Amino acid sequence: MRSVKRKSPPAGNLVLGLKKDTAINLDTSDGLVTVKIHHVKRHEVWLTFNAPKAVQIIRSEIDDRKAETDQ
Repeated sequence: MRSVKRKSPPAGNLVLGLKKDTAINLDTSDGLVTVKIHHVKRHEVWLTFNAPKAVQIIRSEIDDRKAETDQ
């Protein structure tokens, strides 16, 4: 078995290694948000989000592109 050297996460970040069908609950002021690992395939992960309508879930790459076009 080969040893893999991993970089430490930046200070203040939480890095989790999760398996399929596990979930993370986030308690927000608008209600509980559940993020579930739906499917994992090589370097791709499918997530499902269950959140109140008041919570906006925006992918950062989409938000970044929008910010670039606004400039």
